[in-house]
Amino acid sequence: MTLENGLQIWQALLRSGLEQARKHDLPGYDAELIARLKQVLYPNAMRSLEEELRSAPPSTESFLDAFFNALKPFSQMLREILLMFEEAGARRSDENLRIAFDFDSASKPLALTLQEFREVETFFRQIAKPVIEREWNSDLLWLLNRDIGSALKLIDGPQKPSNYNMPSPVRDLDVRRWIGENGRPNWIAFPGFPRTGNAELDNAIGSAEELIQYMFGEIVKLGATYEQFSSRVFELPTQEPDEAENISRVDQLPLRNFVIAAHDFWPNTFAENLCLAIEAVNQHRPEQRDASAQQLVQAIEKGFDRPPQSERTRITLEQDFQDLVNLPIWKKRHELYAVWVGSRIADALSDFSWEWYPDGDTLRFSFSGVELAALSSDRAKHVFWTEKRTALEKRGPFGRKNIQPDYRIMTVPTHRRDATSLVVECKQYRKWSKKNFGAALDDYALGCPKAPIILVNYGPTDPSILSLVDPSRRDRTFLVGNFKPFEEIALNQFRELVRGAYPTALRPQSGTIDLSWGPLFRDLDLHLFIQRTGLIRSDLTHIGFNSNLGSLNDEPWVEWSGDIQQSPPGTEKMVVARWLDADYDVVVHNYSGTSEFSNGDIEIKVSLTPGDQERVFVPNGEIGRWWHVCRIHGPDCRIEEINRILADCPFDNRESSR
Repeated sequence: MTLENGLQIWQALLRSGLEQARKHDLPGYDAELIARLKQVLYPNAMRSLEEELRSAPPSTESFLDAFFNALKPFSQMLREILLMFEEAGARRSDENLRIAFDFDSASKPLALTLQEFREVETFFRQIAKPVIEREWNSDLLWLLNRDIGSALKLIDGPQKPSNYNMPSPVRDLDVRRWIGENGRPNWIAFPGFPRTGNAELDNAIGSAEELIQYMFGEIVKLGATYEQFSSRVFELPTQEPDEAENISRVDQLPLRNFVIAAHDFWPNTFAENLCLAIEAVNQHRPEQRDASAQQLVQAIEKGFDRPPQSERTRITLEQDFQDLVNLPIWKKRHELYAVWVGSRIADALSDFSWEWYPDGDTLRFSFSGVELAALSSDRAKHVFWTEKRTALEKRGPFGRKNIQPDYRIMTVPTHRRDATSLVVECKQYRKWSKKNFGAALDDYALGCPKAPIILVNYGPTDPSILSLVDPSRRDRTFLVGNFKPFEEIALNQFRELVRGAYPTALRPQSGTIDLSWGPLFRDLDLHLFIQRTGLIRSDLTHIGFNSNLGSLNDEPWVEWSGDIQQSPPGTEKMVVARWLDADYDVVVHNYSGTSEFSNGDIEIKVSLTPGDQERVFVPNGEIGRWWHVCRIHGPDCRIEEINRILADCPFDNRESSR
């Protein structure tokens, strides 16, 4: 059935279980989603969304674009739950671990394997991302390449050798290898460009990566090797745009005027030009870098502005919508919020050593009470519970006999009345309820006499709620309103409250890695490669030259001082705001090659915590351009000295995930 307009999609949403309101005139769990739709589609409307839709229904495309955009917080929840789920499965050798959502006793639980959950997260991430289709052809692609080549000259970047048999001057090892091997004879997945730390330029670089990846998706439909592709590409019909207007491209072979560029190795040439330009930007002095970055941004945008642009086709949008409302996890979207809150607790206390407790092969979040995990530090062991029910020794002022908070952490031994060390209660109200929220805070504070009590709400809260808490318990009760993805103030407040419950058990959150060199060296580069420990999906994050600066406010919680070329003497530095459950490899590259590491005049100082005694490393007498200094084991803040000089980077096959 074709959905003709926004009203019909709205009706389909209602049939899928969209909840506008609950009893007693309370807003439904989907009230926030409905409010976002109304704000986008009818920003000045006074009537309800449904009344506006009946009066002036928007187009299918307009409604679905607004709807998918409104799903971004839900998509982010899935991503962060997935990270927790992967941590829970880190010690398993397969992907058979399942996660179950069973908070609602009236409906059947939903259980997904790790791989199934990962596929769902990928689907939501894709539909929540705006999509613009450009009508590329071979001529436009080569014009884009020319634009990048012109920018490369303007920013004084290196020029490609005229002899194509000469090795590429690209410095990035992964991209250089790909340029030389892709299509000769096999098509190879593109490894990704290095980043610059300039947000606008890095965003444009991401668009260029997506273009190459999209082309490869079309190429491999014709053949996995260049020979197979070449034998079929010229069999494709050439269609003019007016002939193709009403033809869906879903599951169709690509048009010849687009993929013909691959026959002349456009992806390799384009990747080489752009990577050289990116590296030229990174090599400029800080005072020149912004100007050169802007020139490259303008070149990329100029090329991307040439092709005719259009929104996603109606068929594609409608299929995404139909796929969405038929997903079992869509039926459990309200329960997902509580699981996401659990993931934020685990993230805040990631300094602890965690051991998750699946029920057989299932990590279960259940209304009936589940011991989810044990977490420990060098001071104590704790148990992480969901929905653990305990009796109140004396009935509180609101008449409750038992308490059953969404989450609690209990410190071993857990039989003590005061064993609970943290309580977190989850609410999903668009409008706060003073009596409901106040009663929960007071009863939990009464039943857990030494624990901080944190109540989070998807919507707002109000300080007046705390007036319902007995004054003797009020200083242990906290409200966090608007607790949802992308609300940084609320997220940071929650994180500090959770961590504040265990101030002596958490490691100090700052470390430094300092590289310094003297007059024997001209240009050294400090690199940090971060390997998450034991994940089923192995991610390697690279901070340093040819990657990015990192951030102290987001994963991987590391920031690099930037490339230093005004030397000698010279210094580069990494600051670590938070040690993850990961291995950190410290590597130095002698980029200029003006002297051997064995000549000395270079040292690395590593400090894992504020006030910690520094470890100092100097290279040994071997010959090579790469110094693998040490490995820092994040879980226990332990340094393993490696101190090897190598001819090549020890992480040649890295995949920079940031």
